[in-house]
Amino acid sequence: MFKQIVKGLQHTHSKGVIHRDIKSANILLKKGQAKIADFGFAEFASERHGGGYNVGSPLYMSPEAYQKSQYSEKSDCWAAGIILYEMLIG
Repeated sequence: MFKQIVKGLQHTHSKGVIHRDIKSANILLKKGQAKIADFGFAEFASERHGGGYNVGSPLYMSPEAYQKSQYSEKSDCWAAGIILYEMLIG
């Protein structure tokens, strides 16, 4: 399942989109397929503005996003790592 999440993030990032709210609640499961949902906070990487305000869920936010409101593809990867941790300690 985690591989499917990572593939979904790779596809999203290849289109230049940063999700900015990757969390367990935004992963939909149906018949063994994982899908990333809720792109309400997403933005194009080319249009990111660096600072401003925090979006997303604090428990899944990277330190840069939480402290400085700086989001990148790496922020989504951090959040995916938190999901993996949740899956492992389940």
